[in-house]
Amino acid sequence: HTKHRHRVLMYNPIDGHRYDVYRDRTTLPLRSVGAIFDENNIWANIQESAKPWEIEYSLDRGKWWSPLFTMFHPKSSFEEHTTCVQPPVHYTITPAAYYQARAAEIERLIEKHFEKWRSAPTTWDYGVAGILRDCLQGMEAASVTYHLRGNKGAVPETPGLRRIKQVYPGIEGFPLCFEDSVVMPYTSDSESNPIIRRIRETRLHDRRNEGNLYALAVHIHPYPNRIGACWVYIASLPPTSTRQTKF
Repeated sequence: HTKHRHRVLMYNPIDGHRYDVYRDRTTLPLRSVGAIFDENNIWANIQESAKPWEIEYSLDRGKWWSPLFTMFHPKSSFEEHTTCVQPPVHYTITPAAYYQARAAEIERLIEKHFEKWRSAPTTWDYGVAGILRDCLQGMEAASVTYHLRGNKGAVPETPGLRRIKQVYPGIEGFPLCFEDSVVMPYTSDSESNPIIRRIRETRLHDRRNEGNLYALAVHIHPYPNRIGACWVYIASLPPTSTRQTKF
């Protein structure tokens, strides 16, 4: 293909978004093409540029693309003499109840330690916590998509968070993400628990404003083999005369 005669489309495999390579060059997440592959071959880009909108895509042109397998070095000869040193990986789906129970236990431990760190009584707003929990359910997909599109920094706020900020203009808090697996000690009732330690480092428990409320939510986004992304949102809700109890 050439950019003068053909339209080249690329798809984001995460969200299915389609990009016209030449028309959408400013928003295209992919900024460099070093190789192209399919089930039969791998072609290395040997052009002067690697920018998707500057290269040619005709794979049969030797001056643009160099194939790994050729008539003199066929794929079959490679397969005959090569064995995989990595054992096969078996993927199993983990029941949703596992993640729900784990998230509930993590939430219980955070509340317990948070209350212990404070010298004053702690009042939890479970209504706000429910909204935060709903927001967290989409955070993993939103975060992956946001950063794959080439964005940096924090993921944009969800409508639920914006509603909370309208009720509590001075809210302090943010989502935290932890890589999770069965070997992670996140359900350990200890100050060395990585999640407990990170929550303490936020210093939210040091707030001394009379009438402050707190909200906590934990959600684990599931992946196969009991792997997950553990999202935690803890917030300090300052007293306000305009506060509403319904969202």
